[in-house]
Amino acid sequence: MLLITILSVSAVSADSMDESSLALVYDEFSNMSDNETLNSPLEEALNGNLNEDLDDNLDDYLDENDNSEYDLEDNANPEITDSDDESDDEEPVLKDTSLEIISQDDWKIYGNEDYYVKLVDEDGNPISDALIYFRIEDPEGVCAFETAYTDVDGIAILSLDLSMRGIHNIQVSYYGDLDYNSAESVYSNVILYEMTEIQTPKEYAYISSDFTIKLVDSNGNPLSNKELIIYVDGVEYIKTTDSNGQVYVKMPSDRNSVNFTCFFDGEDYFEQSTLSMTLPVYKKTYTKPLIYTILKGNCFKILLKGADGKILKKEKVKFTINGKTYTRTTWNTGIAYIRLKLSRGKYKISFSYDNNGVYGPSSNSSTLEIIDPSGQFKKGLNQNTKLSVSKYKYGGGYAKITKAIRKLSKKLTSKYSTKLEKATAIFNYVRDNLGYSYYANSKKGAAKTLKTKRGNCCDHSNLIVALCRASKIPARYAHAKGCRFGSGFTTGHVWAQIYVNGRWYSADGTSYRNSLGHIKNWNTKSYKRLRIYRNIPF
Repeated sequence: MLLITILSVSAVSADSMDESSLALVYDEFSNMSDNETLNSPLEEALNGNLNEDLDDNLDDYLDENDNSEYDLEDNANPEITDSDDESDDEEPVLKDTSLEIISQDDWKIYGNEDYYVKLVDEDGNPISDALIYFRIEDPEGVCAFETAYTDVDGIAILSLDLSMRGIHNIQVSYYGDLDYNSAESVYSNVILYEMTEIQTPKEYAYISSDFTIKLVDSNGNPLSNKELIIYVDGVEYIKTTDSNGQVYVKMPSDRNSVNFTCFFDGEDYFEQSTLSMTLPVYKKTYTKPLIYTILKGNCFKILLKGADGKILKKEKVKFTINGKTYTRTTWNTGIAYIRLKLSRGKYKISFSYDNNGVYGPSSNSSTLEIIDPSGQFKKGLNQNTKLSVSKYKYGGGYAKITKAIRKLSKKLTSKYSTKLEKATAIFNYVRDNLGYSYYANSKKGAAKTLKTKRGNCCDHSNLIVALCRASKIPARYAHAKGCRFGSGFTTGHVWAQIYVNGRWYSADGTSYRNSLGHIKNWNTKSYKRLRIYRNIPF
């Protein structure tokens, strides 16, 4: 109240105040505290009708009490300030902004890409640390939302990880902050295409044969129902891919190469692709295995010939087995040999021929079983003989040859040319397809054992003997006491023997660990009282 009154008095001159005004001023000052410094000069001035010294007295007082004025003001009303600047109450002026998409509109992409947008103020200056909003609508109308902050250059980056081919609409927005107005949203399209590739399983063709062409996407998946345009020495073919993404074009029979071109013009947001090459055209060849089972140290052999029956002699053939590759040359018979000294077991062996300019490449593979009876040469196991074995070719007793047994024997051996292969095939079938049941003596015989697919050692042997004899391979039984098995159990036991090329091979089909000529499920040094039978009597 003191400050207001003093300011009011100092703001007018003595000449301009009437009696009522003077009275009002006087009343205001008289109500204040007894301040001698303040009241005496004012009272004198008022009583003396406020002469020309009033202004000087007030100025002197204000100069002497400058700090008191500030303190009184603050204590009287903290909300009142000494500022006369009305701009403090005005709304701040925000700068306008604008967004600019740096990435092109209708941008064609093929995978993950970065999408760039820039935010600037009305003067073109970049705005950093601003939050930018992205709305991405896929071709099916499903929306996703992302945000990113601008860098020092005003650029925000959206990492696009789109999965659906087609047009994706992107809306970019900035909603402003304390210093900047929001920007008008901007829009652009990004079009996701998928790359395609035209493949040929082979880079050569065979005369008068279908040549395969395949269309796949960027992940190698086949593209079906797509149109391909193919040119073979200028002749046009229009084909539609099948469910495997493939089409087929027949090669001519009168030339050894053709100019080949294939086009996919692109559709459904799959990118176009092209394949062109000079395609060799050969006569077809075959590489055929001639043997599937050998003794350790013997030869594996294949036959190389043309599809027209021509034997291909003095040609290089490559064999790959057990991680190693060997090159051999065909003899005048078209046969190539490789001697193998690998351990007993089954191996995959691959063999291939390149070409000679007329006859084309050929490759094949086969399973080769190597038999090794070493370490188990003993009477009743693997033993050589020069005696006649003809009596062991015929069935009877528990090894009676039925129609079903004869049919199965033929099926198992028809693809093989040697007795060792046939014997191995029969043994492997019984070993791999029959379960074991423990009981004494023959209970089922060969025919019923085949039907039930189970049996003890006697009935396993009955079936092996019957199947071998059905293929004119001599077979017999061995029986011994004191056979000690891996479990520690010791008992009498029966197993078969198969005669191949002057040797009887042990054939115990009761364990998957056994192979022709080699027993592992019991100690072959432990048995005694061995008996050999043409037909087992029990």
